[in-house]
Amino acid sequence: MMYLDNHQECFEYLTRACNQGRPVLPDATVHYCNVLWYFAELVQATTVLEIGIGPDQCSGMTFVYSLAKRPGSKLISYDIDRGLPYPNNKHHAKTLGVEWVQHYGDSISADVQVVPDVVDILYIDGDHDHAHAYGDFKKFWDSLRDGGYCIVDDWGAFGGVNTAMAALDQEGFHALWVKHDAVNGRGVIRKGANP
Repeated sequence: MMYLDNHQECFEYLTRACNQGRPVLPDATVHYCNVLWYFAELVQATTVLEIGIGPDQCSGMTFVYSLAKRPGSKLISYDIDRGLPYPNNKHHAKTLGVEWVQHYGDSISADVQVVPDVVDILYIDGDHDHAHAYGDFKKFWDSLRDGGYCIVDDWGAFGGVNTAMAALDQEGFHALWVKHDAVNGRGVIRKGANP
């Protein structure tokens, strides 16, 4: 099975530190994080590029725990909020041996440069309008290694993400919809299986 080693420790940390003590909801947060965990483990990710850190940082910390299993791993995040990630989460990543690098600014603006790293996972969870969901994919797709996965958050729940995914489908980037609750999920696209 895929849920080995520090998976349970990861979910205990998410409940304690990322959800501010709220229970992890079985239909949302657990499924949401399990999808990320699964793909990070599938490719044995050592470098993850995350667009949008988010106020609870569940995605970032899920990646941190998976990356911690592979020495020298790195999480690279873009966000407009210079207060993210919270110092306790960044410190925890460091104690687990994961370098967490932040870049700040609007991800699709010309001021924000593409990272030079080749990444195993590209996770898009920034602004949920069409321009950002589509623009982040187009801007950062070339950073993703062949055989790696792009995961687009909130496909199904946000109209802008839905139209972006439809546009990508028209261009030949066919995504698998992975549900994590009744209406919401993620689009998953494997590089090498698309143009």
